[in-house]
Amino acid sequence: MLVPLLLLIGPTAPKFPLTVESIMRGPALIGHPPRGLRWSADGSEVEFTWAKADGSTDPAYKDYMVKRDGTGLVAGGTRPFAEKPYKSPGNSTPGRSAYVSEGDIYIKDAAANSPQRLTHTPEMKSEPEVVLAGLGVAYLQGGNLFRVMIADGSTAQLTDFKPEDDAPLPATTSETTLAQEEAELFKTYPPAGRAQPVGTGRGSGRGRQGRVVFRLEIG
Repeated sequence: MLVPLLLLIGPTAPKFPLTVESIMRGPALIGHPPRGLRWSADGSEVEFTWAKADGSTDPAYKDYMVKRDGTGLVAGGTRPFAEKPYKSPGNSTPGRSAYVSEGDIYIKDAAANSPQRLTHTPEMKSEPEVVLAGLGVAYLQGGNLFRVMIADGSTAQLTDFKPEDDAPLPATTSETTLAQEEAELFKTYPPAGRAQPVGTGRGSGRGRQGRVVFRLEIG
């Protein structure tokens, strides 16, 4: 059963030399990832640019089209393509906007005579956006996301990033052990560039045998 199978797939199977030189070809082997994806108006296919691998060290980007099920890959312009028009989401609450003034959040409503102050804290805030269909305002403070409700001014912290989250990770056990071994090595072989007798070792001479040990100091 195995021999017929090998005969069947042998001539058609692509040959890929598993060598360092072959793997390190990079873009020449796999090209560059697609970008600039655009849906057609009817949602049946996608147009995009892709630097498909062609054997060169830096393949060029070209336009392609493919159907949504992954079939029918052709060069761009081969068949008509009507791009889906972009529709801006717009403001979900027309006439209402949020802004920062002297570190606090304010909401401005076209129907109100004056802006409404929503926060009363000394911390600096930024990037306010009206959310929840006009019921609240989200903003950034101290690297975290907050939300304040317009009706009662209640505030909720939505994320909890701390400064220590960006701190370097502690050394692993293996890294600590390696550092200790290196320290011991340099105690034995300090960088000086000469050999010095530091103790006793086996030697020969007149009369009683002695011991001389030399320490090699590498400069």
